[in-house]
Amino acid sequence: MGLIIFFKKNKYSLFLIFLVLAFFWKAILSPMNIIYSPFSDLVAADLLWKELIHDSFQNFSQIPLWNPYTFGGMPFLAHHFSKIFYPPNSVFMFFSDMALLFNILYISHFFLAGAFFYLYAAKIGLSRFSSFIASVIYIFNGGFVMFIFAGLTNELPMMVFFPLTLYFFECGIKSRKDVYGILTGISLSLIILGAHTQKLIYTYLFLFVYFIFRILVVIKHEKNFKSVKDISLIYFLALLISVFLSAVQLLPSIEILKYDTRSRGLSYDFSTLGSFPPYHLITSVSPNFFGTLLHSNYWSLFPYWQLIIYLGIFPLILSLLAFKRKNVFAFFFLAICLVAIFLSFGRFNPLYHYFYNYIPLFRYLRAPARMLFFYFFSMPLIAGFGADFLIYIKSKQDKLFLRRMIAILTASIIFSILIFSGIILFKNGIMAIGNSILESKYSKSQLELGLQPLQYYKEKVDSNLREIRHDLILFICISIIGTLLLFLWYKKQVKVDYFKLGICALVIADLWLFSMPFIDLKGSDYVYIQNEIPSFLSKDKGYFRFLDMAKSIPQEIAVRYDLESINGYDGMVLYYYREYASEMASLPFFPSPTIPFKEIRHKKMLDLLNVKYVITTQKLKDQNYILLYNSTSIVYDSNDKKTYSDKKLEHKMLELESFQTNYVYENLEFVPRAFIVGNYIVAERSKIIEILKSGDFDPRKNVILEESVKLKQTGNAFKEADVTFYSPNKIKVEVDTDKPGFLVMSEIWYPGWKAFDNGKEARIYRANYIFRSVYLNNGHHEIEFIFDPLSYRIGKLITILTLMAISFYFAKIFFLSRD
Repeated sequence: MGLIIFFKKNKYSLFLIFLVLAFFWKAILSPMNIIYSPFSDLVAADLLWKELIHDSFQNFSQIPLWNPYTFGGMPFLAHHFSKIFYPPNSVFMFFSDMALLFNILYISHFFLAGAFFYLYAAKIGLSRFSSFIASVIYIFNGGFVMFIFAGLTNELPMMVFFPLTLYFFECGIKSRKDVYGILTGISLSLIILGAHTQKLIYTYLFLFVYFIFRILVVIKHEKNFKSVKDISLIYFLALLISVFLSAVQLLPSIEILKYDTRSRGLSYDFSTLGSFPPYHLITSVSPNFFGTLLHSNYWSLFPYWQLIIYLGIFPLILSLLAFKRKNVFAFFFLAICLVAIFLSFGRFNPLYHYFYNYIPLFRYLRAPARMLFFYFFSMPLIAGFGADFLIYIKSKQDKLFLRRMIAILTASIIFSILIFSGIILFKNGIMAIGNSILESKYSKSQLELGLQPLQYYKEKVDSNLREIRHDLILFICISIIGTLLLFLWYKKQVKVDYFKLGICALVIADLWLFSMPFIDLKGSDYVYIQNEIPSFLSKDKGYFRFLDMAKSIPQEIAVRYDLESINGYDGMVLYYYREYASEMASLPFFPSPTIPFKEIRHKKMLDLLNVKYVITTQKLKDQNYILLYNSTSIVYDSNDKKTYSDKKLEHKMLELESFQTNYVYENLEFVPRAFIVGNYIVAERSKIIEILKSGDFDPRKNVILEESVKLKQTGNAFKEADVTFYSPNKIKVEVDTDKPGFLVMSEIWYPGWKAFDNGKEARIYRANYIFRSVYLNNGHHEIEFIFDPLSYRIGKLITILTLMAISFYFAKIFFLSRD
């Protein structure tokens, strides 16, 4: 009897747990396999950075503040993707089963997102059933499933803690208790610690709008301004707590903004990459209208995963019923939906350039489609209000409204059937139009981007038409079943429990039919597709970097083999490294997440980067390179994303394209990781690149400094220094010198690095434009480089003090409640 009572009381929570476990059934049955797609950032970035956190903690007892593996080395903690201090990520320090941990991370976050969304929906007045339906739509909508497919784990904290933040804030508004300001701040700090930086900025903007909205509503109902003071106190307390509690992450992240490629602002064209095209609104009813990456027939703009806004057919029907009761929250979230869509249009929005030019921060953000998070948050709530209207029809006017809606739905079904019939009857004509559109887009410039022959894409036109027909059939079926269910409810031919069950079944079946195929798992042997080149390079136990112009070693493979690269894939790149690399390879400066090295025009700049090995697809004629090894890779294509492997792969999104021969050369003139030179040149920063590119400069004789120094030119001969210890945060070097000279490190300069020469702090000079150097007198030297940025130390202190204050506050409440 007690079990039955428990089930009835907690049925929605238990059902939500069941649904999440059922949705991730593949991860449950294969917990050691990795959630995978050929496009996944989970594989290309996030998983390997969690391995860096784990290895650094286990091997060196360090929280890695620096990443030595990509782009010659760069800050790690400050990077908005590392998220070391997001509490669930701390687990990765102690356990090595990465696939299992990520599977648990996904499952737990999706359940918590649904649970917190349910709490918030109920707090603003939705019934328990409607709150449950809204939470189901929220966590299983097509947009959020795309986060899984694309491996965007930094979207999970936003999913979870955005509704919880609003829930606590709403509790504070209704109770006027300061404790909810603190709880709101704690929840908001978890978004800072875990979510994408751009979404964080959007969150603060939304919270301000929500704050103003709630104040206006409260004033209208209470007809006094006293409540403004109480709510404002809760709001500003939440903001302060969130900033202070997350300072350990926030301050280093603010510091890196000064040195990121975006620090000078993004061009309008780059900033609006990832805009949501207005014609993609059709994906709200036909998610596969433009094809799908699952079948390699997607033909619209990228990124695909940001341009799908499918929340299901029946949720859209429910949303049409939401406004009959004139609920203020329904209209507020409708406005949020419209604004989010309006701003997501980006370059397709004729007014967006005003936001770019005149609204602070907009010129530093890209991918306006990320604004659609607020669409995915608001629409389930609107659908929930529609469900409440249905369940609690109160008057003849309500019934009349429902009858009109049934008539509209019936007309839309008839219209859809006519469209479907037209597609069948006029298939050849439609195919001709599709081929015409394809040919108009397929130009010589696109051929230069390495696309497949035109016929390859023409063969997919029929596949695209099948996707549209499939979506149309699903739309008609869901609409017929949904309309029939509404008609039976209107005629009182179905009991309320069965009606609710029917709504649940329709919503879940619809969303899962679209979403389930995107959840795929693979073993680590498959995910870490590799060739023999990493194994070959890893036999060299010295300190070196490599340049991969053949794209044969993605960074997730390089890091697993402990190989350091001057390539990389990352959302943040130090702007001065980007300048250096661009000049070295004669590339235009472009703040993209990769640097497309095709050739090296200025080899001495490459030598300074400690590049010992160069991988190419063409034989090099330069006598300073020796061919050591060559291998042949199979090249697979997935919507023009290349995958390279020595072994045959089987995956529904991979198509065999060609074979590629890779050559591994040793660079005979590379400079070691640490070395001594006796002479220096002082030059203005603007002229250093030209000196490096000149034929007169010899990196083994001179170091270029940016500031005047009163030191003698000793002429000390070039000498390699011994690197005796190397970890992300600490490097030890040992060397004996007969004369004074400069120790030059092929390590990237960044504020926060300190040097200690025989235990005494030494000055680090910014050398050769991007490197570090320390002046040494003659004698024996043990030099220790430690990365311990002031931003991290101050942030850590603020976070610890805030944690102590919050703990003291809650301890006080606890003991007072006992008394």
